[in-house]
Amino acid sequence: IEGALYGDEHQIYEEIAQALRGERTFPVQRADALELSTHYIGDDPRPMQEAIRAAKEAVDVPVFVKMSPFRDVRTAALAAQEAGVDDVAIGALFGLYDCKFEVMGLLYHTIDLEEKFGGVGPHTISFPRLEPAANTPLTVNSPYKVSDRDFKRLVAVIRLSVPYTGMIIT
Repeated sequence: IEGALYGDEHQIYEEIAQALRGERTFPVQRADALELSTHYIGDDPRPMQEAIRAAKEAVDVPVFVKMSPFRDVRTAALAAQEAGVDDVAIGALFGLYDCKFEVMGLLYHTIDLEEKFGGVGPHTISFPRLEPAANTPLTVNSPYKVSDRDFKRLVAVIRLSVPYTGMIIT
């Protein structure tokens, strides 16, 4: 079971985390992990850090954080690590821009995390890619479509470069 927590103030995270721990009434009695969503926090990482600290103090299960929609994901990931989050996952939606650029971005982000946190990089790297879909011109007309051959290559490059990470391929 994963409890997903949402809110715009760190107090709500603490209250929900306490409920999941059984100290308050809440539909879920026990969670195996808590996933904090930054969707309502905005670009300033400080409220996210407060939320992470409050959740970490309130529960004894791993705390994970969704990093969107921060414009600067690198800063958000570093702030989450500094606040004590248990894990960081990264990824890129392939097909929105040149896949070579996106792979290099993922690798540099990994190197940055490893340098700042004693060799600890991302737990997982996600590899979603745009595929043609009905009534979606971007997926059909994108100048950055990723062929099956190139997709296999970029996955291989990431695997060889970051052998310890989990891979989420969609």
